[in-house]
Amino acid sequence: MKKPVGVYIIAVLMLIDSAIGIIGGLRGLGVPLPVLGKLTLNPGTPIFLPVGILTSTMLVLSIVLFVFAIGLFLFKPWARGGAISVAVIMLFVDLFFVLFGGFGLGILGAIGGLVGAVINLLIVVYLSRRNVKAAFNA
Repeated sequence: MKKPVGVYIIAVLMLIDSAIGIIGGLRGLGVPLPVLGKLTLNPGTPIFLPVGILTSTMLVLSIVLFVFAIGLFLFKPWARGGAISVAVIMLFVDLFFVLFGGFGLGILGAIGGLVGAVINLLIVVYLSRRNVKAAFNA
């Protein structure tokens, strides 16, 4: 059976999304990222427990999503189900970042959340198609 080219595209999008999530998660936890310059929370933004929980969750899920992206490149059956599951969870996390203005991470947090939400929605829709399921079970 011919492997769907869209799976490779989804895997690349997942790698991009996981990179955005890893950068956002590290930044949200206060890790300095010299490549991006000095990026800090917006002045006057209160830091509270949900920010740390959400950024930590985004960081962990982004790392897991990276692993599933590699599995998709190799058409491993576990990668399809795992990618769908993590994409659904990350879709909600990304939407929280969009709705709440990046939780003090500024416009970069909100834009990253929006891009991530779109990518995760595409992942769920595409990987749920019958021909894609069949390619992973072959």
